[in-house]
Order: sequence, then structure tokens, then C-alpha cells
Amino acid sequence: MAEITQKVNSGASTVDLPNDGSPSNAFRRMFWKIAVDSKFDFFILLSIAINCFFMAIEDPVRAGDDDTAGIMYFNIHSDTAVWVGRILLWIFTVEALIKVIAFTPWGYFYGPDRNWNRLDYTIVLVGWLDDYPALIGAIPFKLSFLRIFRVFRPLRSLGKVAGMKELVNTIFLCVDPLVDVLTLTIFVFFVFSVLGMELFQGQGSNRCLDVSDWNEKTQSGTWTVLSDDYTFPIEERRCGGDFTCPTDYEGTKYECYNAGRNPEQGILKQNQADGIIGYDNLGQAMLTVFVFC
Repeated sequence: MAEITQKVNSGASTVDLPNDGSPSNAFRRMFWKIAVDSKFDFFILLSIAINCFFMAIEDPVRAGDDDTAGIMYFNIHSDTAVWVGRILLWIFTVEALIKVIAFTPWGYFYGPDRNWNRLDYTIVLVGWLDDYPALIGAIPFKLSFLRIFRVFRPLRSLGKVAGMKELVNTIFLCVDPLVDVLTLTIFVFFVFSVLGMELFQGQGSNRCLDVSDWNEKTQSGTWTVLSDDYTFPIEERRCGGDFTCPTDYEGTKYECYNAGRNPEQGILKQNQADGIIGYDNLGQAMLTVFVFC
């Protein structure tokens, strides 16, 4: 399509200016052409993909003073990832500066794409604070929590794809109706959780038991629950999950079994999911209803 121009009278001469949305200032128009170029968007998408790749190959298990310290997946050293991350940070910074010059700060932060631009700018700013904490001088706390914001970097790709951007905007427009659906769902979970607590409370509780004198086949004998002295100050500590029974407490080996509401009924079976799900309290009951749904 031929470029449409408008004529502006400047004294004795007439200057033809583009009417395609680009700024009239020649300096800003140069940056505007870069910002709206599809090749530039593809380059930024490729940079985001590389950034996501290096985030995905981090291996926190390989740490320490051994020969594998600092080695990530694909035998890539962590120092390489650090330098690649800093190069990408500079690329994203230049991208933000190009757009700020092309669209002006007001157009960048308050224009049609203001939400996506604010997300990009925030991620870039947090990236600088994370990689170069010395820029803000001495502070009484660590900035390691800023690494959490790195998970938002892949979200930048959503703003680069037109179809994906429209889909995300549509989802945000549906937030109000979704809040009503979420409220109804929580209410239903709450009702069934309370019902489950009334019917099954205590029947799925794992306890540390001494079963040396218990015959599970004949369901006869005696068994002893682990003393609260071992788990002080927590009383009636359930086993499973992050708590395991002691194998040598006062010369006795304890094992994790389902004690049930009525101990005289005997040891029935181990609780499912190592005691993570059950109906002993409201939080655990709601988790159980969620899992079963």
C-alpha cells in the first residue's frame, strides 16, 4: 500500500509527513520503525525463548564443592547462564528504551498496550536489581526474593503475539464472572469438607505405632502410640508427609499406621497419600475434596 502523506506548510516550503501513525519527529520516527518492525518482535521473542531455556536447565541438586558444582543440564556451566542472562537483560533494556523513545514515556505507559509495556518495564527493572544489586547501594536485607519475578519473563511472549494478546485480554474481561464461579466452587468444597469431617474424621489419621506385639492377620494383640514427649510441643502428631516415625526411640521401632477413630478396632490399613489427605481438619478436608473432584 502506497504511503499516504499529508502536507504541512512550513514558511515558504511544504514538507510531506507520513500519516501512518509514526511520529513527525525524524529522530523518534527512526526508533518507531524499529519498534513496529515484525523482525524486531521476532528477535525479542527469540531472546525470551533463550532466556526461558536457561531458566529451565538450572539444576539445584548439583551444588556444592564437588566436581559437578555449577554444572547444569546439558553440561552447561552456571557462569555461562549468568552471562547469557545479563546479555539478554541488556537486550530487553534496549527494547524498552527504543519503545519509550518511539512512543514517548506517556504513550509507552498509558497507550493502548500500557499493561503489556508496564509488565515489560517491571521485569526489566527487577532484572537490573537482581543482577546488579550494587546499583541501589547498601540495604539491610537481601534481594534474593527478586528471583521469584523471573517466572514472569515468559509472560512477555504473550504480548508479542497478536492472537495470544487478544486471548489474554478476553480472559481479563471475564474476571468478574469467574470470581462468582470461584466463590460458588469454594462454597461447594466447604460444604462437602464439613460433611466429610462429620462422617470420617479421625478414620484416616496416621499415627506412629509400636506394633511389635500386634498380629495383623488375627487382629489381636496390643499396640502403643508414640508418646507426645517425642513430638513436643506438638500433640497427637500425625505421621506421613514430612514427618516420619522414629526407628529407635527408647529402644522401640515405630511404624506409620492408620489408627482410626476407635483404637479397639485394630490397625486397619495405612492412610492413603501418606496422611496428606483426610478429614481430620478443614484444610485437609478441602484438599481431599479437591483431589477427589
